[in-house]
Amino acid sequence: MFTIIPPHFTTISFACRDQEHVLDWIYENLEGRFYLDNDRSREQPDTFLLLDADQMIVGFELNKEAVIFGLQIDVITR
Repeated sequence: MFTIIPPHFTTISFACRDQEHVLDWIYENLEGRFYLDNDRSREQPDTFLLLDADQMIVGFELNKEAVIFGLQIDVITR
């Protein structure tokens, strides 16, 4: 089943090797509703991604949580 991010969510695309780690971080540090899935709009079969990372997209209903996640993304995806 294909789901769509609600239009009022703030979205961030990023490269991710461990989706479970990202989910754990979100559950431990944030409280609002969110969406996490593969970023289908950026999938390009001819493109080589470093370190076998998947392109992911995360959306947050609360803008402040998107900002917190965006500021921590480098730490979260190590």
